[in-house]
Formats: sequence, structure tokens, C-alpha cells
Amino acid sequence: MPRSYFVLSYDERVRAIKTLLTEYFNKEQIKRITLAFEVCKEIEEEADKCFRYEQSIDMALWTVEDAIYSGFAEWKEKTILPRHHAIKYHDLNSGECSDSCEVCEAIE
Repeated sequence: MPRSYFVLSYDERVRAIKTLLTEYFNKEQIKRITLAFEVCKEIEEEADKCFRYEQSIDMALWTVEDAIYSGFAEWKEKTILPRHHAIKYHDLNSGECSDSCEVCEAIE
């Protein structure tokens, strides 16, 4: 498992943040983040996608008190990385999912 959020691929970051949208962000910030996803579909380079994504996430994090006080990098490590690990575990055990699996619904 990756030990840092910052080594995750763009797709891994997106899958993890999708599961956190309604938990941490307001409607305006969710709109900003989902717009970034759409823009990134048109970008070919992985590094450019990650840059665009990170810019949008950082802007949205200004509305998350815990992220402001702990620092955005620290917040991503303690919030998004564990979510990524949970998704990887879910993927390895997805044969046990039901039709109402909340993880499957969140990452689609």
C-alpha cells in the first residue's frame, strides 16, 4: 500500500475524494471539484491532471476547518490516503458486495 497520498495516481486520488465529497464539502465546493474532474478528462498528461485536480482540492479545502488548522498536505495524508486504502481493500473483496454497497455507489 502507498505510504503517502502524494504517490497516488490521478485516478486513485479521484476515486478516494469522491467518497469524501458530501462528508467534507458544501455544494459549491462539490461543483468546483466535479468540474475539475470534467476538465481533467481532456488533459492527457498524468502530472497535468494531478496539478489541476490538486488546485481544485486545495481551493475547496479552505472550507474545511480541520484542513485549515492541520495543513492541507497533512489533511490529505490522514483523510484521503486511508480512504484510498479502504477502497483497495474493498476492491480485493468486492465479491462480497450487495446491490446497495455504499462504496461502489460512491466511487462510480
